[in-house]
This record gives sequence, structure tokens and C-alpha cells, in this order.
Amino acid sequence: MTESSGAQAIVEDVFRKVAEAGLAGPEQQEWV
Repeated sequence: MTESSGAQAIVEDVFRKVAEAGLAGPEQQEWV
């Protein structure tokens, strides 16, 4: 993501929640 650091922070927060749910995998990591 190159739009802004704010957008990146949001993406990282979403990914963190997904990881906490135990669903984080290669597919999710691809779009991060």
C-alpha cells in the first residue's frame, strides 16, 4: 500500500484481528 501510512495502519489492524481469529494464512498475507 502506497496511499498513506494511515491506510497501511488500517490494513495492519484488520490483518491483526484476522490473525487473532486464527484465520491468518498465505492467502491473507498476499494482500497485506
